[in-house]
Amino acid sequence: MLETEFALYQSLHLDEISSEVKAAATIKVNSVDGEERSVYRLDVLWHYIHQERLIAGTGRSKFHNLRMVSHLVLTLPHSNADEEQVFSRIGKNKSKFRVNLRLDLMLGSIITFQMN
Repeated sequence: MLETEFALYQSLHLDEISSEVKAAATIKVNSVDGEERSVYRLDVLWHYIHQERLIAGTGRSKFHNLRMVSHLVLTLPHSNADEEQVFSRIGKNKSKFRVNLRLDLMLGSIITFQMN
């Protein structure tokens, strides 16, 4: 089913999207050579795709499975900076001078205190 929805999505032409949606999604940007171009906001277009119905009057979305996959992909974290900060703090606190700090006792308390 997902393959069918993806094939429908790939075959979707810009002409099939209403002019109101295109107008709401259009942004004017200047390119490097100074020429003005139009680009589309993907969040507006994905909202339109989510609202698209297979059969008028039904609650079934034309791209239901594809929408769920896109929500999963778009909510993935962009980086692991938070985790790297924790490891950095542990490295700064557990040095060769504090080699006996155990993670479950004092070091955990120090890191928790610093993070708050």
